Parts: sequence; C-alpha cells; structure tokens
Amino acid sequence: AVAGACNTALARHGDSPAAVSHLHVAALQHAMLREHAAQRRASLERQLGGVDLSPVLAALNEDLARDGLSLGGRKELGCSPRAAVARLRAICAREVELLASAHPSAEPSVWNRLAETLGGVATGEDSMKMAEDQVALGRNMEGAEGEDNDDDGDDAADDGGGAPSHDAIRQQLRAWLGKESGCQQLAPERARLTTAKIGNWGITAAVRALAEGRWHGVQDQRLRDVPEGLGRLRIRTLMSVRIRGQKAPELVLSKSDKEEDQERLWHRLWAAFQRPRSALLVHHRNHYSLVFAMRSWEVLDGE
Repeated sequence: AVAGACNTALARHGDSPAAVSHLHVAALQHAMLREHAAQRRASLERQLGGVDLSPVLAALNEDLARDGLSLGGRKELGCSPRAAVARLRAICAREVELLASAHPSAEPSVWNRLAETLGGVATGEDSMKMAEDQVALGRNMEGAEGEDNDDDGDDAADDGGGAPSHDAIRQQLRAWLGKESGCQQLAPERARLTTAKIGNWGITAAVRALAEGRWHGVQDQRLRDVPEGLGRLRIRTLMSVRIRGQKAPELVLSKSDKEEDQERLWHRLWAAFQRPRSALLVHHRNHYSLVFAMRSWEVLDGE
C-alpha cells in the first residue's frame, strides 16, 4: 500500500523499473525496528546492571523453536511479547538452577538478575495466559497493527534518575521483545512479510527516508535498486481523531461531530482524493490500505 501510494504520487506504473517496491519500504521499516530494538535492549541492559541480553534472546528463540514457534511467527505460530515473558520466567528458573549446581559461588548472572525482575518460575496462571495470548495473536498478526505499533517510533527509553521498578523493567522487556518480533516479521529472509508492528510512525518515516535518500547507509540487499527521483515525495496525516501528544491533523474527527461537520469533512476528504499526483492511505485498527475509490449518495426525503 505504501509503495503503491508513492508510485501514484510519482505517476509511475507499478511494473516499471523506476517504481518503488514494497520490498524497499519493508527494508526501511525493518531498519527502523532494528534501531528501536537496539535502543530498548541497551536501556534494559543498563537497568539490569550492565548485563548482556544476547543469551536471553538466543535461549528464548531456541525454546520457541522447539515448539515450532517464533517471536515473529504468523497466527498460531507466533508468540506475543507477554507470552514470551512468561516463557522467560521458566527459562530463567532453569538456568539459575543449573548455574547454582555447577558454580555455587559464582557472581550473579544475567539469569539471576532477570529472574529477580520476573519473579521466578512461570505459574499456572502464566501458562494459561500464554495460551490465551496465542489465540489473541491470530487476530493481531494479520493486520497492520500489533501490540505496540501505534507508538511514535521514539524508542530511546528514559532510564530516569532512580532505580526502575520491576514492573517498569517488565514493561520495557515486553516492548523490546515486541520490537524483536517486528524485526523477524520484516527480515530479508522472511518469505511472507508482516507489518504487524508498524504504525503510522513507520509509514511516515519510510516515505520521508525515500524522499530524503536516507536508505544509502542501510545494509539491506532489498535497497540495492531503489529508483532515483523520489525527492518530490511528501507525506502527512490528513484526517484523524485527536491523539494526545501528537500534532493535530488538518482534519480532526470527533464523536461529537454534527451532521454539518461530517458533511464538511467528507467534502474535504473528497477534494484530497481528487487532487492530481496524490494518494490516500487509510489506517484502521487492524489494517492499512491504499484508497482506490470513493463514492457518495444522497438520500432524499421520504426514501
């Protein structure tokens, strides 16, 4: 949808060598998620006392793979960040026990620090929650939205002035695993890409990166044939409800809009759709797509 909107704005056929591809967009969004994941991870490592989380991610991926799952899997083959944290509790308990048996006097490891934060072994309630999350995940992975894809992409966490609470660290852990999930979903080796972790921020940032030529430093083979002449691309949010902390769009929707307000907004949207060399993307809760057509009708009195 994003690539199609770009090609519409540039008057380029989708099959043309000069067209923007969905792979170009996916590669840029993948790079953004990798950066966000690295920021989340660095923050977590500081909060846990300067540990290295590499073995944690590796152990989680191995544990999921044994069950035929992955962080970035689709539908029932995926694992939500919340369910992944529940799995980590059990992994932590196992690793702490093994370390204590092999090296009783060893310094606390990343597993000890993480187990302290997570609160020990996964309970029956955690296991039930994991099962519920797998069912819920099937509803989330198909669309354009996941657990955290509505954030603004500014993932440089604030470690604050004091020691973070365990709840705060668990929240950061889920956020990090959500970003890692998104990285897997848009990875170059992925046969079927998923934008479940991409919100408005990822759409806007990808188009601006194309327009400003900021793909040159990204190490991804999918960007080797990005066409030239993309500097004319522009993107903005035209219509939305008001979102706290974000600049209000040109057209603001509200549940309190009266009939005349709705009529005015509709005509403004119609005018934007008819504007030459432009395209509209609609972003719903579980989907975003290119707008191909609009229609309106008039209901006469008595009908």
